[in-house]
Amino acid sequence: MSDAESKEASTADSETVEVAAAELAPELAAEGYVDVSPSRDCGVLKLVKQAGYDSDCPLVDDNVSVHYVATLADGGVQYDSSWKRGKPFTFRLGKGEYVHS
Repeated sequence: MSDAESKEASTADSETVEVAAAELAPELAAEGYVDVSPSRDCGVLKLVKQAGYDSDCPLVDDNVSVHYVATLADGGVQYDSSWKRGKPFTFRLGKGEYVHS
């Protein structure tokens, strides 16, 4: 994929996320949450605490390590946290690997 094609795909992904965020409950969208669930049903929401630079974006099949806190949407009850375990979740990007709860 050329740099131009990569940038175009990244822009399309950003636009999809922005559309999904607009469809969230207004209070969640206002707080910066975006819907990243495949069906865009708010099953998985993401809140970026500190964004990286565009040049630092991982590519498909890269190993990525992230910390997360999983809470219920209807009250914020926390049911999982990589922070509490002291170990980030590591996965290969774009390969369907995800946190199992």
